[in-house]
Amino acid sequence: MGVGICGWTCVKLAFYQSQPIFSLATGLLVIFAIIFALCTWTGVDLWRGRPRAYKWAQVLLALQIPAITIPGFAYQFYTGMLLLAYWNHGEGKLGADFELASSFTFTISSRIADSVFGVNLIALAAFIYLVYVSRKTTQQAPVTATSAVGSDQSS
Repeated sequence: MGVGICGWTCVKLAFYQSQPIFSLATGLLVIFAIIFALCTWTGVDLWRGRPRAYKWAQVLLALQIPAITIPGFAYQFYTGMLLLAYWNHGEGKLGADFELASSFTFTISSRIADSVFGVNLIALAAFIYLVYVSRKTTQQAPVTATSAVGSDQSS
């Protein structure tokens, strides 16, 4: 729903400002929508226990772990929940932030002057858990119908 509202807003702004609809902002909105749709799809696949979902969930969670701001560049991505522990180099202090939201920030701008390095602890914990669970499930030998039937037969 949030993606739809953002999309509608971009279309309205483009219409009222007589700008082309297929601008950089529209392209970024499409990328944003695809990433969040992939997160939703992967979450549903995890819930259903599909093995391929573990790999995709690990990739998506790994993308949500870092929060980086350096002069000229900023990146942060999270879905659902953020518990960020960060170091603000400019102020020389540690900090924390908690949010129940979703966000995707990818900015290249000369106006960014801070240096902040953070870790999304929720994404990190979920990533570690998924690595553990996926290794545990791949180490177990899969039981097929023929092997289960063959092992129950007595000579």
